Amino acid sequence: MYQINFGELKSKKNNLWYRRKGHDTVVVFVHGIFSDSQSCWTHKLKNSTKRKFWPDLIGEDKRPPFKTLDIFLGGYFTNKFTSGSYDISNCASELVSALERNDTYENPTVLSYPNIVFVCHSCGGIITRYMLVNEREKFAGKRIGLILMASPSDGSKLADKLAAFAGFYGQKLGRQLIWQNDSLSDLDDRFKNLVHNKSRNFELDGIEAYENHSILPKSLRLLFPINKKVVNKMSACKYFPYPRLLPDTDHFSIVKPDHLEHPAHKLLLDFLSEFNNSEALPPHIKESSPKPDNKHPFLILEEKTNFSKKLKNELFNNYICTNKNYHDVTRTDLGRLYRTYLDVFIKSNERYLLTIHIEEGKDCLFEPFENKFLDDLKNKDKHMICFESGYNLRNKSSQVMTIESNHEQAIINLLDNMLDKLLDIKLDKVYFVTLLGPQKHSIIEKRRNKQLEFLNYILLAKNNHATPEKTFDYNPEFKVKIEKFLIKFKNIRISSTPCGWRMKEIIDNKELINIGIVEILNEYFEQSNILEQGNIKDDKCICFICVNDDMVIDVKDYINREFPRINLKKSNIYFYGFDGTDEMIKALESEIKGATVQVDFSKIAEETDNVLKNPHLYFDGSDRIKIIDTKIFTGYNPPS
Repeated sequence: MYQINFGELKSKKNNLWYRRKGHDTVVVFVHGIFSDSQSCWTHKLKNSTKRKFWPDLIGEDKRPPFKTLDIFLGGYFTNKFTSGSYDISNCASELVSALERNDTYENPTVLSYPNIVFVCHSCGGIITRYMLVNEREKFAGKRIGLILMASPSDGSKLADKLAAFAGFYGQKLGRQLIWQNDSLSDLDDRFKNLVHNKSRNFELDGIEAYENHSILPKSLRLLFPINKKVVNKMSACKYFPYPRLLPDTDHFSIVKPDHLEHPAHKLLLDFLSEFNNSEALPPHIKESSPKPDNKHPFLILEEKTNFSKKLKNELFNNYICTNKNYHDVTRTDLGRLYRTYLDVFIKSNERYLLTIHIEEGKDCLFEPFENKFLDDLKNKDKHMICFESGYNLRNKSSQVMTIESNHEQAIINLLDNMLDKLLDIKLDKVYFVTLLGPQKHSIIEKRRNKQLEFLNYILLAKNNHATPEKTFDYNPEFKVKIEKFLIKFKNIRISSTPCGWRMKEIIDNKELINIGIVEILNEYFEQSNILEQGNIKDDKCICFICVNDDMVIDVKDYINREFPRINLKKSNIYFYGFDGTDEMIKALESEIKGATVQVDFSKIAEETDNVLKNPHLYFDGSDRIKIIDTKIFTGYNPPS
């Protein structure tokens, strides 16, 4: 066993072991710019000479995650006056050299550990991300945790104001931190690729935290309510689900916890608890690619918005959770579920997804369709095809963007190119899915109506009805193909997810099944054996996720249509809610009167855990719909 005391740090500064007990997990602290391994993590008590050092606090905490880890204090040269041309790459080289070097006490190297968790403050997060991208082979086979604390992935606007100071002293690292610097933009793209890369040779999990207020004292913050932060949420939260806002913290205090209940220390506790248990995650994370031998594989034809290279991944923008009024345990469990779902989706992308890129003001761009995939589907039974159209298009200011491209014609062209091939494949089910959400914008409303017209055309063609009055200029040859296609697959099912009730406006055909949330829920009832003689069992519950006010009518309509056979008034109902929870409960007052209603989180955590323990029920390596909508996640809002 080896441990250094706080006083010894003054002469050593960076890259030294703080505690070495021979465990399998090591936490590596990486400080920010103009700092070191002592001052960065030290809270100075007011009116006292006493200090609280975060690694010391870890030693005082007797909870399990902190008992089984070693601590290394990593760092790099960052003197504000003399570091000169020392830049991000130099800092990363210094850090990785320290991680692979034995110290004078013959302690093992950090890179000899199978599990490494980096706790990075500010610029330290940039240095660590650069190291992981450029030195990835040195982390092969390891499990890497990354905690980014107020790390300016896009740079800091405050750094813009200090650029003159950094330039005066020849401080290259400081100049690299200005807002949207080219070096940071390049690293941002490369690190995103690393996070998404299914062939990455090490496991990577992470979380991002950001500060609550500016570095001004409280008295001055009252005088200057603008309260600008050193690193804002946009720059600090880019790569991992569920960024955490740490209350009552500024850019520096966010990494200087002075007690065990400090939000930064609790964040570390939560992450380590999950990290230590992450081996229980489904095996898909360790698979190089999904196997197309599952029972119901999907071929998903998905339209994605692709306005610019700077556009964040659509899925990462879809933060299902918020930090406000949100239970820590639930956030952790749902975070595990979402990361697993995301991992499966990414690994399935090349094999199961054909993407249509639609850019503002441009014609539809089609990626080459791999006929080999369709060849692979030949002679296989029980297959489904899911055609998924887009949902919502917004620019950086969250304003709806005008799409000049003809979306429907794009889908038609796509079908036309592949129908001949599809007719040779044995398919059991075909799903046409459109993510039509409740939007009040006229552009989206017009676009939705056109989508419904297109689906209506498909339905009418299937049933040999006349085409609607308002229709598109369909190629006659295509019409012949689509009719052959529809005749072959008589059990085509139409789904609008999650707003299935909207499809009812144009579908009046008993032979067709509007699945949406209805069939998904019914499937869940069958799998979980939740019903007993038409009632929900006493030990089961119905959980409604309410993302926003617009979802209320969807769920209310669903209950009115699908639950007459179920006595909700004797059920345990848990509302897992966001902005629209109160409105949801009020809207459903008559339907749920007499039920045990709680706004509770523990049941959701249990249900999420069930998904993780029984992944074969929810993951087939390609199905991106079930994993969210199953488990009665009825209010899942498609990516915006």
